[in-house]
Amino acid sequence: MQLGVERTTIFNAQTLVRKGLCPVTTIKGQGRLPAPVTESHSLYYEQHGRGPEKILFIMGLNSSSFSWQHQIEHFGPLDKYSSLVFDNRGVGHSDAPLGPYTTSAMAEDVIVLLDHIGWTKDRQLHVVGLSMGGMLAQELATRIPHRIASLILAVTSAGGYPWNNLPPWEGVSTLTRLTFTKDPATEVQMIMDMVLSPSWLAEPSEEDSRVTNREAQTRLYMSRVLVTKPQSVMGILSQMAAGLTHRVTPERLRQIAKDIPKVAVVTGDDDNLVSPKCSEWIKQCMGPEVEFEKWERTGHAIQIQRPRRFNALVERVDVARFHDLEGFQSCRHISCAVGPSEKKRRTVHSIGDGNCSKRKTIVLDNIAMQSEVVERTTIFNTQTLVKKGLCPVTVIRGQLPAVESHSLYYEQHGRGPEKILFIMGMNSSSFSWQHQIEHFGPLDKYSSLVFDNRGVGHSNAPRGPYTTSAMAEDVIVLLDHIGWTNDRQLHVVGVSMGGMVAQELATRIPHRIASLILAVTSAGGYPWNNLPPWKGISTLTRLTFTKDPAAKVRMIMDMVLAPSWLAGPSDEDPKVTNREAQTRLYMTRILVTKPQTLTGALSQMAAALTHRVTPERLHQIARDIPKIVVVTGDQDNLVSPKCGQWIKDCMGPKVEFEKWEHTGHGLHIQRPGRFNALVERVIEESSRS
Repeated sequence: MQLGVERTTIFNAQTLVRKGLCPVTTIKGQGRLPAPVTESHSLYYEQHGRGPEKILFIMGLNSSSFSWQHQIEHFGPLDKYSSLVFDNRGVGHSDAPLGPYTTSAMAEDVIVLLDHIGWTKDRQLHVVGLSMGGMLAQELATRIPHRIASLILAVTSAGGYPWNNLPPWEGVSTLTRLTFTKDPATEVQMIMDMVLSPSWLAEPSEEDSRVTNREAQTRLYMSRVLVTKPQSVMGILSQMAAGLTHRVTPERLRQIAKDIPKVAVVTGDDDNLVSPKCSEWIKQCMGPEVEFEKWERTGHAIQIQRPRRFNALVERVDVARFHDLEGFQSCRHISCAVGPSEKKRRTVHSIGDGNCSKRKTIVLDNIAMQSEVVERTTIFNTQTLVKKGLCPVTVIRGQLPAVESHSLYYEQHGRGPEKILFIMGMNSSSFSWQHQIEHFGPLDKYSSLVFDNRGVGHSNAPRGPYTTSAMAEDVIVLLDHIGWTNDRQLHVVGVSMGGMVAQELATRIPHRIASLILAVTSAGGYPWNNLPPWKGISTLTRLTFTKDPAAKVRMIMDMVLAPSWLAGPSDEDPKVTNREAQTRLYMTRILVTKPQTLTGALSQMAAALTHRVTPERLHQIARDIPKIVVVTGDQDNLVSPKCGQWIKDCMGPKVEFEKWEHTGHGLHIQRPGRFNALVERVIEESSRS
């Protein structure tokens, strides 16, 4: 379970103050004394920001802390706030102790967490609870009211008898099916239909009007679903039991309103999980001083569907709480104006010296691509990350006429003497090297460099078409930029079009290369000779114009992985098929990078189609590089195994050739252990050469 601590945040790493596992060894609020009555467990948590205003976000049923993404992106960089998110017991990276659970016991978990991180002062907390998180917030407010300055209860209920706590039949049906659904793509569509307004899902996205909210939210939901470990059935059912048995009486609700300086209740009129009437009942019981809002055309996931409005509500309740404590009217000095880009420019007036003041203003302007990319957290292990950034490519030596200058995104993992350069293929980002970085990154012997080719991932997409020779020149600029310039220093591993770029690299800087692996690649020829089989052409064409990530993943897997292998059980978890396991991995890779532009996709295709290295140049490469291995898969639907055999024949007997059985185009993904062992062996043998 300690993996939870090592895992990188999906939020902005620049705002992360601390993260870890909080041990909960005494469950104070459950069962007869002496406690505890259930096994001890740990809660995974993250704190973002160091400001004086401390916000506690409590998530709902069977959802991890990553569902607060919009809120952490907004509040994390602001100097005024400290934000705490965590995974409730039974979900995410927290443990799932034996159930059933109760909301009172889960509230006790939260108190232990607050004590653990030192948030213990009076009137220090701004508590935001959503759905079942709102139920926990109610229980929290009856236990430590003196520590709470403001309270937002969103799309939640005060409960009652279990049958009164059930959602509408549609929600019950969806929750039941979700419990036993393993396919992330299916799961995401079910969740969206359950928690977001259907009319809103069909509308164009505010961030990108070219796609619908459904398409945009599919990306966000996949990011959240796929970066957390799958929830156990024990965790799901135990959390459901907590929601069903929750009850806070009208008397306790009224007392909460008396004890907390500022309380707001908010709901959506299209909520299919918790009826808006439940929120109206809370407001009615709490009394007239409690604020109530019902947002039109808004579903259950109110913080996701209306993130700016929700964040503004949190800020306003915080400010209003300050004035309520000092005997002032509520301040509404909050503005949100559209900025020059997709991001919004937010201006928040802060409070100084007990009065509403505009003297201190925090402004978040739109962030340029360079700073946004450099600040982005790696999806690899942050413990192995040495450096990352954007390498400027201002002179493109190998292409006439010159295209506009651009930048390449790169990451180096490890500090060892053996330097491995991984070059990825067509329209795939550096994150496709996940299995390799996980293996080589922690090893003291190696330094691994991965990057996004021009036109994909976080690198720029200059005007095309591109050529593999010009893309090889990009790589030389990158190597010079990070200082990998010594003779016989590089171990180059190129997959697919990355193998084509590697061939061009080997003709330009052979003296710097110690070993070369050319995987599932081709030496090219005329464009019509470079075309993949018809099935591959058809899939590539459809992929270029497909926006739905779930559909993309299915198409990619069928194109690059062997069908017989996809149907078999996963080595990591034999309870699921390789298709199910790979769906999670592929979704992670697709959804953590920005969508590829049409210019980038077509320009990279042009580079692959026009690639050609003559037999004479191949033979010269074999003479110049101490150790070369050509490897292919017998079920490759994109680059025929004959292409690998042709390279071997042209290079001569000194070059090693391997054709792996039952293996498709993505052989470094399908056979990661074997692929990594090959890289290690080639490096070892090159040193002997």
